[in-house]
Amino acid sequence: MKERIYELILERRYFRISDITEELWKEYGEIFPRYFIRDKVKSFVEVMVGQGLLNVLTDYDPPIFENPIAEEDRPLEELLRKCPVCGKDFFPKRGKQDKYCSRECYYKAKYRRTQKELKKRARKYYRSNDAAATNHGKPWTEEEDRLLIENKGKLTYRQIAQKLGRTVDAVAYRARKLGITGGVK
Repeated sequence: MKERIYELILERRYFRISDITEELWKEYGEIFPRYFIRDKVKSFVEVMVGQGLLNVLTDYDPPIFENPIAEEDRPLEELLRKCPVCGKDFFPKRGKQDKYCSRECYYKAKYRRTQKELKKRARKYYRSNDAAATNHGKPWTEEEDRLLIENKGKLTYRQIAQKLGRTVDAVAYRARKLGITGGVK
């Protein structure tokens, strides 16, 4: 197995331990468990780094190694990607479809997208009444204030805004100004 590990390392200019482990797993997966293969690769790479045959390029986990005598001669910048969430450089495992360095970053980005979409939907919902606002920019009358006070807790801001011909934001602001925010939905 050591010869095969050495062959795989010679083929690559830049690599991670997991890259070599995956290749060997495809070949020896029926014979050896994955952790055994990973430990063998890790110990072999540690020996090569100790002898000065390999260089460690990154200080974060998982480390990226450089083989100066490799057959492949592509620059590192072509192989690395920058994670849009954490900013780390990483080797894509599955080619161009890898956008994030880890599952954690993927889930953080997914959470941010979901939050953005929820805010967008809420904004669209509340702003949908704005086009029908006929009293937009006009001063509030005592009758409108009275209607707002009477319907506190009975109607939503959106329903009150439709009745008054105001925007939802204007109704919410006026309710706060009148001190009746607790009872209005």
